[in-house]
Amino acid sequence: MEHLTKLLPLKDQPADVQTDLQKLEEELKCCGLVKGPEDWGTSVPSSCNCKDTNQTCTTVANRSVYSTPCSTFIISFMENNMVVVLGIAFAIAILLIFGMAFAMTLYCQIGNKEGPTTA
Repeated sequence: MEHLTKLLPLKDQPADVQTDLQKLEEELKCCGLVKGPEDWGTSVPSSCNCKDTNQTCTTVANRSVYSTPCSTFIISFMENNMVVVLGIAFAIAILLIFGMAFAMTLYCQIGNKEGPTTA
């Protein structure tokens, strides 16, 4: 989280970074990175406008905006899907180990059939 605080205030970031953050905010229905709308300083973008009544909203400059920071959504998404990611990683690791064992078996069998070489 301390790395994200170095990006604050978000309004001082380059335009492409701001555009990407605003797309993320619209997709995840969140605002800001660490602290919520105050991460943007005094100019909260329209991507933070609260359009979903099921989300927690707050009022900033007479506008209703999402109060949950995007880092909260990203962390909970990672936590919820970690079991699936680890399961896939272990399955790939097991397949690689079987592949290496099979390749070593083939190598040894080919070596045995050729017999000793003479120099």
